[in-house]
Order: sequence, then C-alpha cells, then structure tokens
Amino acid sequence: MEAVYKSTGIDPSQICSASRHKDVTLARTLFIVLCREFTVMSYPEIGRHLSRQGHSGIVEAYNRASRPDVADAIREKKEAATDYLRGCDGVLWRDET
Repeated sequence: MEAVYKSTGIDPSQICSASRHKDVTLARTLFIVLCREFTVMSYPEIGRHLSRQGHSGIVEAYNRASRPDVADAIREKKEAATDYLRGCDGVLWRDET
C-alpha cells in the first residue's frame, strides 16, 4: 500500500474507500496489480485488505488493468511502485514461494 501511496500520492484510506474518483480507482487498480504480480495474495485476501466484501470486483479490476487505456494510465506509476518495492526488505515475492 505504501508503494502505491509513494507513486500516486493517493492516501491509503482513499484507496480502501468506496471512492470512484478516477485517480483513486487507478491507484486501487495499481495496488491490485502489484499484489497479484509480486505477492502470493489471493483475490479474496486482496479484497479483505481493501475492506471489500467479495473478490469479484478485485478480479474485474485486475482484468481491466490489461486494457490498453488503463495499462497506459498506470504504467509509469507501476514502474515507480515496483522500484520502491524492490528496495524493501521483508516483502514476500511471488518467485520466492
């Protein structure tokens, strides 16, 4: 969550909120993508972390991130967040399981 905050400037409380503002939605999508690509978290675990009841919206957001318009919107922020995460200790990377 901190990596997304550092790369987007969107407060973690907003990312976990029900806000549908474009910037917040993109930050939330970035968080979901990073969780799926770099951790062992399942969709339901990500949903719980974002204070969501179910995981279907998480799956939908992850799939939406592959659309060219969304992928372009988060590309630079994703690179910044990934660089930040690579410098963190204690992160459980998907390839370390």
